[in-house]
Amino acid sequence: MRASVAFVLSMLASVSIYAKDISIYGEAVDSIGNPLAYTDILLKGSNLKIMSDASGKFDVKVKPLQRITFLWCNYKPVRTRIMRSREVKVVMSIKKSSITKIK
Repeated sequence: MRASVAFVLSMLASVSIYAKDISIYGEAVDSIGNPLAYTDILLKGSNLKIMSDASGKFDVKVKPLQRITFLWCNYKPVRTRIMRSREVKVVMSIKKSSITKIK
C-alpha cells in the first residue's frame, strides 16, 4: 500500500512539472550572426502570432517539449522542442534559390 501511494504521488508530481509553462528567450540570427528582426515564432497547438523584436530577441512561454518553429523569409525554418526554461540562439540559414538565370 505504501509503495502504491508513493508511486501515485510521484506520478502526480511529474504531471504537474510538465503542465507548467517554461520560458525560452534568446535571439534569432543568420549564419554569420546578424540579427533577424521580426522572426515569426509558431507554437504547435496554438493560434498565437509571436515575433522577435527589431534586434531578433524573443521571450516566449511554451509547454515543455512543445514544437516551436522559427520562420523568416528566404531562410530555412528551424524546428525545435525545449524541455526546460533556458536561453536559445536560433541560427537560420538561407534557402537555396530555385530561380535560374535567364539568358
